[in-house]
Amino acid sequence: MKYKFLIFLICILFVIAVVYCIYLFIPIKYTINEINTDNKEYYICKYVYFPGATYYIKESMPDTSVEFLNADKEINLFRQEEVDNRFVLYGKSHIVRNELVDGEVIDLDLEDFDILYPFQRNGILSRIIPSNYICRYDLSNHSKMYKGDV
Repeated sequence: MKYKFLIFLICILFVIAVVYCIYLFIPIKYTINEINTDNKEYYICKYVYFPGATYYIKESMPDTSVEFLNADKEINLFRQEEVDNRFVLYGKSHIVRNELVDGEVIDLDLEDFDILYPFQRNGILSRIIPSNYICRYDLSNHSKMYKGDV
């Protein structure tokens, strides 16, 4: 009788673990191959860990000479500073002077974002999970897309 209960308990724990793994790896946002501009203001950026700025601008519309960007909401991805993912950030922006970067920085009221294909990950799971989407596993706290109150 004890062994049957123990086997039943192990089976229940196994099912819970499998369901949680499925939950972590369900796609929540797909990558894109092309930017749909629709006369929107956008910035193609790479995440940087730098005091005073969150993203390094690689390309933008409208064209700008400013190199760094701060978004009012930070995309909450796990260990993103270690890989070379490119984000397309959409929103209203204005240029401000920033002493930490010793120059101008774009402050962006982030409305939406996309990720350009391929999405890169670190570790063993990078070979298992496809690179055409992000899932809850990729989020730092496995639940919220943005850091902060959003």
